[in-house]
Amino acid sequence: MQIARLPDTEQQRLEALAAYEILDTDAEQAFDDLAKLAAQLCQTPIALISLVDPSRQWFKAKVGVEACETSRDIAFCAHAILQTELFEITDARQDPRFANNPLVTGPPHIRFYAGTQLVTPQGHAIGTLCTISDQPKSLTQEQRQGLESLGRAVISQMELRRKLKDIRRINQYKTDFLSNMSHELRTPLNAILAFSQLMQEQLAAGQMGEQFGEHLQHIQFSGQRLLAQINNVLDLSKVEAGKMPLHRQDFNARLFFQQVHGMLSGQAHQKGLQFDLNLDEQLPQWLHMDMEKLGQILTNLLSNAIKFTPSGKSITTQVHVNKAHLLVAVKDQGIGIAEADQARLFERFEQADSPARKQGSGLGLSITKALVELMEGRLQLLSEPGKGTLIKVQFPLRLAIRKNSDSVLELPQAYRNQQILVVEDDPINQEVAKAMLSSLGLLCLLADSAEQAFELMAQFEPDAVFMDMNLPGMNGLQAASLVRKKHPKLPVVMLSADLHLRDIAGQQQAAELDFLSKPMEKQAIISLLVDRLEAKEYA
Repeated sequence: MQIARLPDTEQQRLEALAAYEILDTDAEQAFDDLAKLAAQLCQTPIALISLVDPSRQWFKAKVGVEACETSRDIAFCAHAILQTELFEITDARQDPRFANNPLVTGPPHIRFYAGTQLVTPQGHAIGTLCTISDQPKSLTQEQRQGLESLGRAVISQMELRRKLKDIRRINQYKTDFLSNMSHELRTPLNAILAFSQLMQEQLAAGQMGEQFGEHLQHIQFSGQRLLAQINNVLDLSKVEAGKMPLHRQDFNARLFFQQVHGMLSGQAHQKGLQFDLNLDEQLPQWLHMDMEKLGQILTNLLSNAIKFTPSGKSITTQVHVNKAHLLVAVKDQGIGIAEADQARLFERFEQADSPARKQGSGLGLSITKALVELMEGRLQLLSEPGKGTLIKVQFPLRLAIRKNSDSVLELPQAYRNQQILVVEDDPINQEVAKAMLSSLGLLCLLADSAEQAFELMAQFEPDAVFMDMNLPGMNGLQAASLVRKKHPKLPVVMLSADLHLRDIAGQQQAAELDFLSKPMEKQAIISLLVDRLEAKEYA
């Protein structure tokens, strides 16, 4: 008897087989039917769908035998997977490779064998669809072709089975995601509503003590958390679509890391955690990077560390530089992550198999990894259950192009009392815009629609227009285009909570539009207005 050699690509073949997750599964009607068809077609008492693993051949479907598997050493199929065409033995007693094989000398007394390879789309033969008889025979050309067709049908069925399983898994991920996301959105939203109500009651009663300020901090932090969760969902789709741009800017590095750390310190201290930040003395004062994305990366890492570190333990953030890289490391004394979970933690909707980790949207680390790679960085995770986690992130070191004298921009006095027309149909957003612009010393005109905006522009001469994207009647982009045609030097700024608007606006080649996302930030408004009003002044 001759034992079949191993295929040249044995490891890849075994990985392809394992990917189907089919070994040792229950019988399935679709496979049983294909085996019966093979037996009928070839007029043999036995037919098998045989899958060859490292040590055996295992039968996913069988006709005419009771056994579920045999040793690989005696398997005819182990020889068949080495071939590229249908493997046929007309009389095993006359073939020196099989003459003294126990399957020939004993039950089922194989004389005839014909097996067509089950070849995956990647080209790996993982087993065979075979027919067997205890009498010598040979197949006709039609039978050979039919058996090969049935073999391809087996692989198609396995592919379908895998896709259905993937769909079920993805649907479960979506169900878990929606459940977790509901929790993640409702928690900060409940805090915002509850503390807002308490503040209203305190105002009505004329009581504005220390708790008033604390409530305001809770609202601000909860709002930031709510926005971060929404951005996670939107950012993931943009990163995966290759539409997430980098917006590098100069910023005060030391102040930036202190602010991000300080934003989360209250949450850490509330939980009784030691929350430390160590900044390298060699850290340059000014860096030129995408500050928003760097902040999101650090916030995600620190939020995870806080979430999974028990009270009384510590979290340490270290920031240092070498000649070519900015290095950030977040080390916690949390519950840790098993090695088997570490790789898939960075896949979308995935979380570690720990009850303590069954919270959150499952997007934070996926977003983090995508943003790190977008910024040409590298992320490394080191963790052990019960001993905490260390995540290191490395970015190319980019120094500031220009040295800023102030970390916080202020609107120059010369631009105070400028008149800004805000076109916004939502009353609350109108009040937000009015309050924000008024706090900068700017005058605010309000319009509910594009049509009303044109009427106001006929009476007044605004210095800039802030235009919402979603307006009743004529939408914001259409209105902005008309404004630019009539007033080519007038700055027009698009407003929207839709983070994809920048891509849409960028396609409006005829309109030179700027973009501000909601919620608006003072620094972004000041920076944009200074640039645009200066350009208008010298145009």
